Amino acid sequence: MNFSVLPPEINSLRMFAGAGPGPMLSAAAAWDGLAAELQGAASSFSSVTADLAGAAWQGPASTAMAAAAAPYAGWLSVAATQAAGAAGQARAMVSAFEAAQAATVQPLLVALNRNAFVRMVLTNWFGQNCPAIAGAEAEYEQMWAQDVSAMAGYHGCASAVAARLTPFQRMLQSLPGQVSASVPAAAPAGPDIALSMFGTTLFQSGTAHATSGFGGVALAVGANSNATANTTMLTPGLGSFATAIGNNNTAVANGTLCTATVVGNNSNATGGFGGIGSTAFVTGDHSGASAGFSNRDFGNLAAVSGNYSSALAGSGSGNAAVAFGNENTVRAGGNPGIAGAPGSNLNFGFAQGTGNEVSAGTLNPSSSNANVAGVLLANHAFASSGDGNANIATVLSGTGGSAHAANGNANLATVVAGTGCSAHAGSGNLNAAGVSGLLPFTNNLTSSATGGFASSFKFLPPALDPFGP
Repeated sequence: MNFSVLPPEINSLRMFAGAGPGPMLSAAAAWDGLAAELQGAASSFSSVTADLAGAAWQGPASTAMAAAAAPYAGWLSVAATQAAGAAGQARAMVSAFEAAQAATVQPLLVALNRNAFVRMVLTNWFGQNCPAIAGAEAEYEQMWAQDVSAMAGYHGCASAVAARLTPFQRMLQSLPGQVSASVPAAAPAGPDIALSMFGTTLFQSGTAHATSGFGGVALAVGANSNATANTTMLTPGLGSFATAIGNNNTAVANGTLCTATVVGNNSNATGGFGGIGSTAFVTGDHSGASAGFSNRDFGNLAAVSGNYSSALAGSGSGNAAVAFGNENTVRAGGNPGIAGAPGSNLNFGFAQGTGNEVSAGTLNPSSSNANVAGVLLANHAFASSGDGNANIATVLSGTGGSAHAANGNANLATVVAGTGCSAHAGSGNLNAAGVSGLLPFTNNLTSSATGGFASSFKFLPPALDPFGP
């Protein structure tokens, strides 16, 4: 799962709102008890058969019995060892959870930051709060990064713990004679295909699953893939289509004329949560796309073509988030994690390249409209526009560029080329900042325009700039 698309309001809440480590500690204790019982049974079984064959029962039949009984005692002993290992893995999971929780930002701190930010924006009549607003936003971005790092580490530890567990059935099937014969052979696997229309399953085979409600069509093709269309009363609608093609994919479409399509492996797409005409499309592996998050959202688009990428077209209408390439993250529209947020409309975010991050439109409760943020032909770049209206932030090429246009209206920040260049325009209205790294030795340039009706453009390094730094 790509935790970078989730704001700290969601990641922090998920980490602190659950049951905590208690259930896993109980599971560890239960596995320890099972291991002790299995080990006791193995010792008793071995002792009884040894005494029987060594004293009371002699001859070929006794020898055959002892040979047949030995694998059973061995299986009990191995099962005891495996149960003890499961207990150890449960305790390792508890340690991973506690470490991740300690590294996650407290939800109260996130709420205080957002409340302070909104209060400063609402009272920023003369721009006196601009520095404090920028500081609060920088702190919020740090919270975002901290939560993403904690959740990614937790996911990695949990995956490693799960990978070290071995199913008991494999050991049971390895026993000879009657035990092996008693284990039924697996039935020949059929094709992994499932189709459901208007609440009726028309075909289901293998491990694919498709579920639909009234007005929905769902198709899943591939091992462990799932497709769902219009299955909840909270998201009624007509003409929604969910298609998952590949292995371990999930496609969910809810609403009217909403579409979710996945072609690849280990990917997911969510088209609408109610609303009208939202589309999520993914081609690639380990990627995700989500469009629209309430009944009042319509016409949102989230599309991904590549691996380990994500696109989120959030709360609002007419938002588009498009990612081409690998390891890209694109967000456009309002924050779906804030209840009652009015949403942001007509925002457009796009990324083309590798390792880029793009955000268009506000991530806060206030509404932001008609913002554009994009990265084109660049790698490991960042572009952000939002917290206002009609802001544009673009990185056109290069590596490691950064463009930020926000906290106001009609601001423009553009990085044309180069390595490590940045442009910032915001904290007011009608600001413009640009950087061009097309000329030689023009890397790591910075241009900033803030306060209102300001402009700043950099084309040369400070040592060669006749107008000074």
